[in-house]
Amino acid sequence: MSESFAKLPGSTSPLELVVTAYNINPGHNEDIVRKDENLHGYVTFVSKARTYEQSGMEFTKAVERAIKECIDEDILKEFLEDNASEVFNMLVQEWDWDKYWETVARNSKEEESQKWQAALAGKDAALAGKDAALAGKDAALAEQAAEIAALKALLESGAKPKQ
Repeated sequence: MSESFAKLPGSTSPLELVVTAYNINPGHNEDIVRKDENLHGYVTFVSKARTYEQSGMEFTKAVERAIKECIDEDILKEFLEDNASEVFNMLVQEWDWDKYWETVARNSKEEESQKWQAALAGKDAALAGKDAALAGKDAALAEQAAEIAALKALLESGAKPKQ
């Protein structure tokens, strides 16, 4: 991962990250699991769902049963009561990276399009303002040209202009 981070000026090395992963499946690192009630509840929930699935139950039914039993047995009860549908959906819906990246690309294109549309609308508004100013100047010039033509006609006719 270190190659993903730029070396900052004045630093001796890029950011270094070390991650330790622990197997928390039943029978592994139980001393860690016992220290946290939520972690223990999570391990119990996952273990129940896996056990039901391995016994031949359809995965979605196994997850539903594990959620219900955990609530009944006061395991992650409050969390599961509040978030059961999200937990269920997260576990049973297959993650589709292609669909994810299509969505990201589509959203990026839409955002980019919106930025350009806003920029073009601003440009159009500025041009409309300039057009209006030029039209005002054109009208003033036409008025002055008319006054000059009138004065020129007076001079050519020999009449004295009014002051």
